[in-house]
Amino acid sequence: MMTGWLLFGIGILGALLPIFPGLPFLILGSAMIGPRNRNLRWLRVQGRSLLRYLSHSRIPLFSGLARIARRVVYHALRLLFRLHARTHQATPPPSSEHRPVS
Repeated sequence: MMTGWLLFGIGILGALLPIFPGLPFLILGSAMIGPRNRNLRWLRVQGRSLLRYLSHSRIPLFSGLARIARRVVYHALRLLFRLHARTHQATPPPSSEHRPVS
C-alpha cells in the first residue's frame, strides 16, 4: 500500500509540474491502494465537489476547464474500478472432490 501512496504522490506532482504526466501515476497508485480506502474516497469526493463547483463558475475559462476535467475524472475512475476489479477477482475455492488414494 505504501508503493500505491508513493505513486499517487508522484502523480499529484506530475499533475502540478509540466515535466512528466501525472495521470498514469495517479491511476496506478489508486489501483494499488484500492477504491475502498477511506482517505482515497475522501479525496475523490472533495475533488469531485470542487470540480462541480468550478463548472458552475461565472468565469468561462474555469467553467470550461472544470467540465473537461469532470469528464476526464469520470472516465479515469471508471478505468480505475475496472482495473481494480480485474486484479482483485475472487478465486474460486478448490474442488471438494477428493480422489481415492490407490
